[in-house]
Amino acid sequence: MPIDRGRIIDCNFAAYPEVQGEVNTMKTLSSWGSINWALDGIAAPMQDKTFEAV
Repeated sequence: MPIDRGRIIDCNFAAYPEVQGEVNTMKTLSSWGSINWALDGIAAPMQDKTFEAV
């Protein structure tokens, strides 16, 4: 799901509850981890970084 790529730079979709709900639902799928393992690896070292929201 391309919209979830924003988690790399800590995008917050709280203002969009339907989008956030869909992302949360997708994360519960058993295939989520195997599909997103690479993105998780990229996002992990960036957790403590600060990015400017646009």
